Amino acid sequence: MMRKGIFASLVLLMCQSIMAEGDFVLRINNGEIERTITCFEGHVEGTEYRLKDSGSFIKPSKEFSFLANDTQYSGQSNWTDFQVRDTTTTTGGQGQILSFLNQEKTLGVELSYLTFPGLPLVSKKLTVKNLGQDDVKLEGVSVENLTLMQNPINSWVMGKYGRYQNLGSFCGGWDDPLVIVHANEHGYGMAVGNEAVGIVKRTEVFQDGQTMEAGVTKPESPYPFRRWLKKGQQWSSEPVFTAIYGNWDFDPQHIVNTAVQKYVRLHMGVRIEQIEHKPMFVYNTWIPFTHNINDELVKQLAKAAAECGVQEFIIDDGWQMGHGSSDMKGEKNSERLGSGYCKVQGRTKAYF
Repeated sequence: MMRKGIFASLVLLMCQSIMAEGDFVLRINNGEIERTITCFEGHVEGTEYRLKDSGSFIKPSKEFSFLANDTQYSGQSNWTDFQVRDTTTTTGGQGQILSFLNQEKTLGVELSYLTFPGLPLVSKKLTVKNLGQDDVKLEGVSVENLTLMQNPINSWVMGKYGRYQNLGSFCGGWDDPLVIVHANEHGYGMAVGNEAVGIVKRTEVFQDGQTMEAGVTKPESPYPFRRWLKKGQQWSSEPVFTAIYGNWDFDPQHIVNTAVQKYVRLHMGVRIEQIEHKPMFVYNTWIPFTHNINDELVKQLAKAAAECGVQEFIIDDGWQMGHGSSDMKGEKNSERLGSGYCKVQGRTKAYF
């Protein structure tokens, strides 16, 4: 027993000597998952991401990356002044915010990690602050930059809400808000939800054979993201969430129908409801009816649209004779709008 005690003391002393002042390990744990971020010798490294009683789903990782004035920054860059504080959300999330500065103290970075009760899921945001005198050009932000355990040869990358299987490297865009990386031989994987807006959404998997990145588009993209930050300004990303699953689960849709569904329904929140000054809601009959409209359909659509908060209603096509005609003075289509165009128009306006 004495020898064991001496050995444990030696190990503790060794750890203390290796971890310099200011170095520490941040563990995000809600009982379902544990994610470990190590801040060591000025670097920020994602070292472990696992379910309870499982091995890690990642190898040592960059954790995040971005370009500032054409200089590449990531967890492997040199950082200083590390701080951690607790955070919570009104939708049930709780976690930690890790903040740090570059060596010149002209850039500040915050990484926010949130977990939710009973879910094997972490939601993450990245904030960049301009602390210098000059403007900062921010591009190519990867909120998540993780080196995966999966072998790309034996893994599916499933795009478009996890419904379409891909083999090899993958780059998802505006229509890939949820991507699943599934190790089909061993029944485990990771669902990646990217909440970035529209055409600046980017989720890359195995571009280098081992990494998953999720964030906004890079400068070489057809629709590149760029944000200029003046002195004192900051920019925060939309969240990226990752949900992990294992235990020989060979159905990658299972995580979508359980943890992801619950997160979206209970915790993600409806973003439009959080905007103080909401945009005008417009409905256009072209989708999905094209020119195939009629009197009764327009009536039902207008009523339903008004009840849903739509403020402008457009009868796009089919009201005139000749499909696709651009002659706004052309003859009205009495067959489709039996009660007459003017009457339909007046009745429709009455709903709004």
